[in-house]
Amino acid sequence: MNNAGTATFASVLESPLEMISRDMQTNYYGTLSVIRAFVPVLEKSGHGAIVNLLTIVSLASMAVLGGYSASKAALYSATQALRKELKNRGISVHGVFPGPVDTDMTKDFQIPKTSPVEVARAILEGLKRGAEDIYPDPMALQMSELWSKNPKELEKQFAAM
Repeated sequence: MNNAGTATFASVLESPLEMISRDMQTNYYGTLSVIRAFVPVLEKSGHGAIVNLLTIVSLASMAVLGGYSASKAALYSATQALRKELKNRGISVHGVFPGPVDTDMTKDFQIPKTSPVEVARAILEGLKRGAEDIYPDPMALQMSELWSKNPKELEKQFAAM
């Protein structure tokens, strides 16, 4: 399970490029490096699963999370590509799209958050069901339904936040 992440809380226009680069290095390249290191191990065992912790804002961006959203959107794209590449090797690839989770990353935000335990439980349930995309909390479920029906409307809702 790839769970490491950093988030620059600034727009892509205003934040220093070094901060956006940090998000991309950790959230995209870091995760990709871990996957590349573990694929031979999983392949040798004959089966396995890769779980990438993405975010609901990888589906549509928020201005204040522009760099973070972009790095997670890139990882979502890689997740989709990896599914095809690894399927014949007996390795499944899953994306997890939570809303706000009660972690150090969100500690300063006074918004409803899901506990890490609830997210972990939903991930395990999703894996048991064989779900490729897992939406582990009420906000994520609601936003994913909107996105599946009208991606532009989700973008508009996030733009208003």
